[in-house]
Amino acid sequence: MKLTEWYPASIKPVREGVYETNMSGRQGYSYWTGRQWSNQSKHAVYAERHKTWLSGASQKKNWRGLAEPPPAALSGEEEVTRLVRWLTAPRAKGTK
Repeated sequence: MKLTEWYPASIKPVREGVYETNMSGRQGYSYWTGRQWSNQSKHAVYAERHKTWLSGASQKKNWRGLAEPPPAALSGEEEVTRLVRWLTAPRAKGTK
């Protein structure tokens, strides 16, 4: 799976879901509800589980997401697990 480039906080995602986010150099994962960001979590799974934790959540987050849709054959939980594994896998510097 490929990731998009980083988007500035002034541009919001089109789709609801978990995104990799960056707030002042602190990277993590946040859920975009379609209207606002949830609090940032260290892991994508937690961002999904805590998507209703909106109180006090910063809305000034740079973000990036998947550049292609995930495989449709996976259940929601399998999809999240696969995405988390892929996002957290070690990569060489400068690769996506």
